Amino acid sequence: KAGDVLMMPTFAVTDDVTAKEELTVCVFVKTPRGSLIYLDGADSVKASEVGIYEFRVTVIDAAGNCAVQTVTYTVA
Repeated sequence: KAGDVLMMPTFAVTDDVTAKEELTVCVFVKTPRGSLIYLDGADSVKASEVGIYEFRVTVIDAAGNCAVQTVTYTVA
């Protein structure tokens, strides 16, 4: 419900060539209004309004390859 804290699920990143320490990992939350919030090390966000929240984990390897994983929460 609105006002609750949404926790980012735990995740692990790997690559066949690039060492884990060299991967660039960015975590964002897309709010129901469409704003993207960079979490910058945080693992949660307060659901200030009802709607769909999307946690997006973006990983870029040394070759510039990019992968994105999305986890969706619906706040009623």
